[in-house]
Amino acid sequence: GRCTEGLQLEFDRNSELQRMNDLANEVRKNLELQLNDYQNSMVNLKRKISVNSADISQLEKRIELNNSEVESLKKEFENTKALAFDESSTTCPCCGQVYPEDKQKEIEEKFEADKQAKMNQINHTAKDRLSLIDGLKNEIKELEKLQKEAQSELEKCESKALEIDKAIR
Repeated sequence: GRCTEGLQLEFDRNSELQRMNDLANEVRKNLELQLNDYQNSMVNLKRKISVNSADISQLEKRIELNNSEVESLKKEFENTKALAFDESSTTCPCCGQVYPEDKQKEIEEKFEADKQAKMNQINHTAKDRLSLIDGLKNEIKELEKLQKEAQSELEKCESKALEIDKAIR
């Protein structure tokens, strides 16, 4: 009787220890899976942050390029605006004779109209570039917002992974 009771007690205790051991292993396995998930998330977030940084750099280069072009267009506009009518164009290049008054007026009006058209075209191109720059700046703002979110998410994942890692050890 007593011997059997002792063996039964020993068996029950071993069963209980085995159950607790199995439970601990299951908890550990779940924690390792969670840790693995966080580590994968961290890799993806770091990649996303890296890609966003590269995209932001590209957009900043495009802004620089467009700013340079706008500066060139301003100079071109000023140079075009400064152009003066060439009086010699009212003289016939072949015979040296001065054109009649109405032909001279027509030549000067054409010069002014061409000059104005060129200034308008330069202005239009510059406005397009400035509009493009605004769009690029907005894209950068969006990417920076995503960058902050990804960085915050990464920090959370790192913190959780550290907690789990401590719990496992």
